[in-house]
Amino acid sequence: MKLTETTLKNVDEKLLFEINDSGKYDRDFWTFKNDSKRKYSHLFFNYPAMMVPAMQSELIDIIIKVQKNVKNVVDPFVGSGTTMIESMLRGLNFYGQDINPLAILVCNSKKIPFYKKALDIKIKLLLKKIASDNKSKIDVNFPNRNKWFRKDVQKELCVIRRSIMSEPSKWARQFFWVAFAETIRLSSNSRTSTFKLHIREIEEIEGREINVVKKFTDILINNYDNLNLQRDELKSKGYLSKSTYNGKINIFLKDSSKKIHLMGGKKYDLLISSPPYGDNHTTVTYGQFSYLPLQWINLNDINIKIPINLLEKITSIDSESLGGKKNKSLNAEQLLRKISPTLSSIIDELEIKDIEKKPKVVSFFIDLYESLNNSINSLRKDAYMFWTVGNRSVAGITIPLDIIMREIIEFIGGKFILSLSRDICNKRMASRNNTSNTMTKEEILIMRKT
Repeated sequence: MKLTETTLKNVDEKLLFEINDSGKYDRDFWTFKNDSKRKYSHLFFNYPAMMVPAMQSELIDIIIKVQKNVKNVVDPFVGSGTTMIESMLRGLNFYGQDINPLAILVCNSKKIPFYKKALDIKIKLLLKKIASDNKSKIDVNFPNRNKWFRKDVQKELCVIRRSIMSEPSKWARQFFWVAFAETIRLSSNSRTSTFKLHIREIEEIEGREINVVKKFTDILINNYDNLNLQRDELKSKGYLSKSTYNGKINIFLKDSSKKIHLMGGKKYDLLISSPPYGDNHTTVTYGQFSYLPLQWINLNDINIKIPINLLEKITSIDSESLGGKKNKSLNAEQLLRKISPTLSSIIDELEIKDIEKKPKVVSFFIDLYESLNNSINSLRKDAYMFWTVGNRSVAGITIPLDIIMREIIEFIGGKFILSLSRDICNKRMASRNNTSNTMTKEEILIMRKT
């Protein structure tokens, strides 16, 4: 049924009412200070800059209340799958993609068949294999392995790795690999207070007490318990058939600036996402954070077609992400200047204050434009978009990403509905970088495809 402008206006007004009504008694409602704790598979892995589940939950509930035909949700920057889990808990179909192989693994581990008894048996068998493996062979090799891991840690990690690889079911291996990835992160010689790889002091490295097998076991059991809580919730809502989720869930390793995959050729009804706030080298280094776990995991269990160059260097994934490459055309920059007057002013400022930083900013927005164009083209007409973004600073200049994205989306084909501001809770990054304060707020940009 074709919607009239009057009908669409009414839906927009209902959406505005529901969003404003949600926070009318609490000015900090959208910050979710008292509801920021994670549960279910949201707790599997401490992925960088994860979205707040309660916020995505509220947004999805509001949209399905005002727009009854929402069935298919897309997230072009899927990360650890926060939107995916909240979509599943509402019986929706979901499609997500990301350029980071570790993100794909984490998401796939959260949508495995919910075979409670079978997984329990497999976990017990895995732990028995680990306990009986007396080999001291280190059968994993990558650059600077001895820098990032003590020898005793390497031996224990190899024992766990060999045991996981002997498991015949891929879905179980994916579940095990995520617990292993978190164990690797916590057992390495890199500091865990930052997303970048920073080596600890030698005295700290040598003095740390690390029981790798116990750490892995604890994480694995906790993940198993949280998966079963998610299973029980899905089952109580009637979203499972023979321990398998009723809806369609597809996760792909893809670059959103090049293509958004369509499920069965159908366009999506709703987009909820949080894109990078700038190039990964200077904002959140997702790839650098993921580098060490990916050296130990069997990549075929993630994707058999992972490009070799994606893991060549610590910075490889970040170099392939938005703005990672600076060889962009002048024509693309001129187009962006026409599309976004705000960005054009920022570029002018950078040319005066710090010309060397201009190429990074321009490259990021060229790639972001392509991603937004692909994302919007993947949506059906009149579908809503919820973009969570942060406004960073470059050379002391604030980059208003929310405003720039609004201008770009309006050019591509979108209508602005509302922008919500929220404080970032439980922030895990330094309060300042070399030139300015880091971001403390996020904006939720709400728009509708026209």
